[in-house]
Amino acid sequence: ADTRSLAPGFRLSPGAFMDPPGGSTQDFSTPVWYTVTAEDGVTTRLWKVEVFRPERTVTRNLASGWNWISMNVQPADMTLGSLFSSLSLTDLDYLRSAGYSSTWYAATGWFGDLLEFPQYRMLRFRKSTAEILSISGEEINPAITPIPLARGWNDLSNLPGADEAINTAIDDASLPSGDILQKGLYGSSVYFPGSGWTGELDTLRVLHGYRAHFDNPGNLYYTIPGSKKSREVIYHERTAAVYERAKLLDEYKFRPEDFEFSASLIAEAMTSEGESFLESGDLLIARDKTGICGVSEAVFVPELDRYIFILTYTSNEIGRVIRFYIKRSGHETEIETDLNPAFRPDEITGRPYEPHPLILKDLELGINGQAGNWFSIYPNPVADRLSIA
Repeated sequence: ADTRSLAPGFRLSPGAFMDPPGGSTQDFSTPVWYTVTAEDGVTTRLWKVEVFRPERTVTRNLASGWNWISMNVQPADMTLGSLFSSLSLTDLDYLRSAGYSSTWYAATGWFGDLLEFPQYRMLRFRKSTAEILSISGEEINPAITPIPLARGWNDLSNLPGADEAINTAIDDASLPSGDILQKGLYGSSVYFPGSGWTGELDTLRVLHGYRAHFDNPGNLYYTIPGSKKSREVIYHERTAAVYERAKLLDEYKFRPEDFEFSASLIAEAMTSEGESFLESGDLLIARDKTGICGVSEAVFVPELDRYIFILTYTSNEIGRVIRFYIKRSGHETEIETDLNPAFRPDEITGRPYEPHPLILKDLELGINGQAGNWFSIYPNPVADRLSIA
C-alpha cells in the first residue's frame, strides 16, 4: 500500500467525533495526529497514528574481491560494526564510499573516517573471502522514497524488496532529461526514452549497489516490485541477446570482482569508409597488458535502428593502456580497433545517440595474426553477402 494515501476508519463511542474525520485520506509517510472530542463537546484527546513497518531480512552472496553493496531495508543501527558483525573479516578488508573509507583490523575493528553506511547510497567492499551477507531492518517503500540526484555521477542504493528487471524497477517518469548511464559491478546500461534500458545491466539485485551518470539533477524513484508492467517490445527479434551475461564472463574467465575501477564505452564498429556492420552475436573485447578487462555483446537499439556496443571495462591501475578488439559471430579471429585510451575511472566514451566509432585497424590480421574472412556489408546488389579477404 502507498502510505502517502491511506484512509483508515475508527470506531468511536456514541456522540464522539474526530478531526481529521475517520475514513478521510491522509499521508502516513509521517505520523498523523487525530483529535478526538467526546460527546460533551468539551473533553478532547490527541492520538498519534503511524504506519507499522514490518522488519525483514535480506541476503546476498559476497564474492572474494570487490563487491558493490547497498541497503533496501532500514536497520536500527547503521554503524559498520553492527551491520557487518556476522561476517568473518580479515585484516585489510576494506570499505569505501565516494568520500570516506575504513579498513578492518582484528585488533581494532573498523578503522577510518567511514563510520556508518550512507543512507540510500552504496559502498564498495573489498573482502578477502566469499561469504553470505545478511541484513535485517524495517521495510522501505521504494515508491515514496526519493533518491536525490546531482549532475554527474551518483552512488545509488537499490531500494526494491526483490530482484527486478531494470526496465520495471525504475520509475521512468522520475528520470531527469539528458543522457543517462547506469552501471553496476557486472555491467552498464543506457536509457533510451523510446525503448528503455539497453546494455549489459538488465537486472537490479537486492543488496547490490549501483552508480549512475546524469546530465541533470533530479529525484529518482523506484517502483514497488511487480507493480509496473514491462514495456512491450514491438521492434524486432534482434533485441534478444545471444549470450547470457554471466556465461559470457565465465567463458572469457573475466571476474569484475578482481578490479576496483571501471569505465564505460558506447561505440559502434565501422570501416574506414564509415560503414557500420555489427550484427547479433558480435563481441567487443577489452584487453590490457595483463589480459582481458571487459567483454560485451552487441545490442540492437530501436531508436538507432542498428547494433552498438555498451561495454564496461576495468582496471586497477589509472593510466594503463586499454585496447579493444571485435570478434564477429561465428568466427574466432579478433580484429583490433583504433581505440587505445589510457584508463581513467568512471570515464564514459561515446553517447547514447552518438556512439564512438571504432575503426578496424586491419581487416585481415587478428590478435593472433590469423587471416580473417568475416567482414560483410549489406545490402549487396550482386549477392547476399560481400566478403573482403
